[in-house]
Amino acid sequence: MDLSEAFAADSGPPPLDWARRAFEREYLVRILTLTAGNVTHAARLAGRNRTEFYRLLDRHSLAPSVFKPSKRDDARTALSAEPAAQR
Repeated sequence: MDLSEAFAADSGPPPLDWARRAFEREYLVRILTLTAGNVTHAARLAGRNRTEFYRLLDRHSLAPSVFKPSKRDDARTALSAEPAAQR
């Protein structure tokens, strides 16, 4: 259940510590997606040092490698970037 689903539930809002952790995890996922898994860049955007950022990732069981583009994605991007006359 994500944060928006928790607030929509009939049982009332979730506890503050749960909401804070849910927000933190969603934030980390978004920033890692934005930076394609580049921890140095993500930490800089978040205003944290890399060591602290890695601790946050560990706390939420997030691996930066999951957010890195695969080799197949790189090849597909390179192919679509070629002018049509060269294909």
